[in-house]
Amino acid sequence: MILAKSQASLPKGHGKVFKLWFLSQKYKEKIMKNLKNFLDKSVDEVKKVHKSISKVTFDTLEKVDPIKKQVNTVKNVHDTIVDKTYETIHEVNGKLNIADDKKPVE
Repeated sequence: MILAKSQASLPKGHGKVFKLWFLSQKYKEKIMKNLKNFLDKSVDEVKKVHKSISKVTFDTLEKVDPIKKQVNTVKNVHDTIVDKTYETIHEVNGKLNIADDKKPVE
């Protein structure tokens, strides 16, 4: 009822913006927690696929004796870069935050 009365005083078309602002303020922590969890799980799944594809490639190339040592070196560099990249993505995700504005975004 209070929400309906306050919406009545808003200019036409602003009721939806007010609802979104109200909900985002009320459920901010829950929304952010769910979003962060979703992103973390998604990043982990992408990393698994990335590593499985590269594993097939490197395992195949390591069977070629003349280049085995070089392949192992490249694989180690690749894996280090991949691990650091996904670690950084997780760190950025952990720092995500919705702006804590006191007014709705127009």
